[in-house]
Amino acid sequence: MNPQISIEKEKHSIALRFQNSDQTQIENAYTRFEEIRGLVGELIAIEQALLSISDGEYENRFKAIQAMELKLQITLSSATEQAQICREIVLGLESISQQGFPEFQEP
Repeated sequence: MNPQISIEKEKHSIALRFQNSDQTQIENAYTRFEEIRGLVGELIAIEQALLSISDGEYENRFKAIQAMELKLQITLSSATEQAQICREIVLGLESISQQGFPEFQEP
């Protein structure tokens, strides 16, 4: 059973809603969200920092900001791909040896 996750924006909060989930899946999701809480906090802090600088400061830092935003997007995309590969390894659809670890070749 694959859980369906929706995100709902409320006035002063964001809520995650799970459908087709059992308690174990919700507990696992909670653990994973705890792991990325710092990342989410830093991403939000970027937006706050952007609001705090002047137009001149933004203009002077524009290329650096854009480069880091691109790097962040690539990193987030890569993390998603790695999670998908991990799931495929768990399901036996992919092999760790195919991911650059030949020493873990399954018999």
